[in-house]
Amino acid sequence: MSSEPWVAGTGGMPSRPDQGAIRYAASGRFLKVRVKPLKTYGAYRNRGSLQVTDQGLVVTGRHVFPTAKRWGIGIAVMVGVAVVTQGAFIPGIIPLYFIVEYAVLMDGNGAVEWSSVSQFAVDPRGRWLSILLDRPERNSNTISFKADKKTVAELADAIRSVIPEKEASKRHASSVAAPVPPPSPQT
Repeated sequence: MSSEPWVAGTGGMPSRPDQGAIRYAASGRFLKVRVKPLKTYGAYRNRGSLQVTDQGLVVTGRHVFPTAKRWGIGIAVMVGVAVVTQGAFIPGIIPLYFIVEYAVLMDGNGAVEWSSVSQFAVDPRGRWLSILLDRPERNSNTISFKADKKTVAELADAIRSVIPEKEASKRHASSVAAPVPPPSPQT
């Protein structure tokens, strides 16, 4: 895979031969947010990109470690700081949380087949796209992507063109907006 940064649009974008034709590519930010109706938070952080191809998604970014490793890293940092400062300073939980959640990340670059996408949802305000993946790794199974409205709309349209039945926001909106018919009177 090329290390060139990707930008919105498809012109001049690097393509992996095994991923088929590029439908859309976008750069943006991954953050820990939840897009309703999906009930999970994004696992990817900081800058990255999504590429929609015929075969699936190509994700370039960094995501959090599994929970047990985050605890281990946090405890190691706490003990290391205490040893280096000879016990004069021991960091608290809040600084350690920000270290393991946003500073110490693992590379999450890879391809996701369409069959591994469970659902996707677009934020009603149009700035977020969240994709829920059917993966055994719990630390990388949700992608929450933020970009400008136009980029998110075009990215969502590219995903819709391949897997329209997996859009959770449409199903949620139609189930909420549809009025319930009154019960028929019995005679």
